[in-house]
Amino acid sequence: MQYRLFLLFVLLILLFVSCKSTKILKDHEYMLTKNSVNVVDIQGSRFDDLVYLVRPETNKKFMNIFNTKTSFYAVGQPKQKAKTGEEKDSKFKRWLRESIGEAPVLLDSTQIHYSMEQIGTSMRKNGYFDAETSAEVVFYGKNKKKAKVNYSVTASTPSFIRKIHYDITISEFRKIILLDSANRLFRVGDQYDENLLANERNRITNLIRNKGYFYFTNEFIFIEVDTTGMRQQLDAKGRPALVITIRGNTDHYRQEEARKNLNYRYTYNKYISTPITIWKWNIITPLIPALFVLTEIKKILPLTILSRLK
Repeated sequence: MQYRLFLLFVLLILLFVSCKSTKILKDHEYMLTKNSVNVVDIQGSRFDDLVYLVRPETNKKFMNIFNTKTSFYAVGQPKQKAKTGEEKDSKFKRWLRESIGEAPVLLDSTQIHYSMEQIGTSMRKNGYFDAETSAEVVFYGKNKKKAKVNYSVTASTPSFIRKIHYDITISEFRKIILLDSANRLFRVGDQYDENLLANERNRITNLIRNKGYFYFTNEFIFIEVDTTGMRQQLDAKGRPALVITIRGNTDHYRQEEARKNLNYRYTYNKYISTPITIWKWNIITPLIPALFVLTEIKKILPLTILSRLK
């Protein structure tokens, strides 16, 4: 019984203190307490991370309910003397607002527009090129000094991959890439995903480097997405579709030396095994050598050029 009374007392104090968070706000200043993002036409958890794109982030709450930090910040504000207008401050109040407290995060219309752009960019990266985002601000609390921002997203129909082309200028690289195309990270008919395109670019780079072209970089590979006529040229299932072209050339190499090194394929020489003798000491009597052990040490000779592309 006493424990319940104590808990109720603590909750009442927290509730009372939390009410002070907006006391220090000026006119036309509103404390931002919550951001939410809701995709209205698609159910599921795939868009849960969109809320992390929203700025600014709200103040952290105790037990996800009480704005205790902002309340301590408000309580720790210096007071002005009525007669002189001079501020009266103390070490305790400075400690409250600087060490424990946290300034309230304010509603900012420019940040709302920025957040809408970020949400739209993320949706397009996932193939939702026709997605639309809107924001609604809800004011509440005493004197309407607190605000929530609710973002609504209409995803619409996503776009899919209709064709995949290759345009690789160096024949040897083209051969390597095409022979490994079965391991490509996306296929015709897949939903467009920009992250997969970036990962495929890195995969191709590692593939060619593993063939001995150690100076090959991802500057050689770039992936072009053609959305022209996407809504008119549908795929076999009648969905908006686009064309992806994987290009490879040296146009983006600024230094001639980098282009030259790109042509060389390297290989390691054969391993050379050399028997040597080392001491192995007995753990119990470390001062007495217990036995000899013959070990093979593999030495790798420097890289040599295996071939050069013409």
